[in-house]
Amino acid sequence: MWQVVEELTSCCWLEECDQTHYKRIKKILPLKRGVEEVKVLKTLNGIQGTPSLLSYHVEENHIVFYMSYFEGKALDVVSLETKQAMEVFGRGLKILSHIHARGIWHRDLCPRHILIDGDNNIMIIDFGAATPRQAKDEISGTLAFAAPEVVFNPKQFSDSSDLFAYAKSFYTRLTSELAVKRPEVLDLFLRGMVLDPEKRFPSALVYMQYFHKCDSWYNNVKDI
Repeated sequence: MWQVVEELTSCCWLEECDQTHYKRIKKILPLKRGVEEVKVLKTLNGIQGTPSLLSYHVEENHIVFYMSYFEGKALDVVSLETKQAMEVFGRGLKILSHIHARGIWHRDLCPRHILIDGDNNIMIIDFGAATPRQAKDEISGTLAFAAPEVVFNPKQFSDSSDLFAYAKSFYTRLTSELAVKRPEVLDLFLRGMVLDPEKRFPSALVYMQYFHKCDSWYNNVKDI
């Protein structure tokens, strides 16, 4: 028997099985919107660091679906040291490279959609705004983390738009600490937040290459 443990949002709940104590996420959405999210989750099936779709069914004009649960905290509340942040950031870039390779844009990357556990594992969640790679003439996502083109010309959305929001999520979370302790490390995030999309990293793979070059140098710096 499944019991609701916590209401996460107005349409999303954490449930736990009485017998096994296994936890899952239950989500109920209007049919059209829910079908789109289920399609995205099916496309991402098997990518570590994204929710697994467990099952789904239709009830009247709604769709009910269940996803795997990740025991982590959102980036905006989790406590991170600089090296931890870099490790998590690199792992997230790899996840994004797989997401984009499947032809999906997240479109709403922000701290609350990036979960981190005690072992520095990362989960990217909430694909409600995600779509296949195609032009959309509408603004989507959390504006505080959106790339300029998302606001002024949504049809220009690209892989680098997702990367901008991802980099800004970490930059916003770590600015105060890094500005005092390791200001040079900020460059890792600032490189992903260039305002002109033509001068930004074009893909997560390219960003990963730059990250690994920096990481080899940062790891040789004491007390980072």
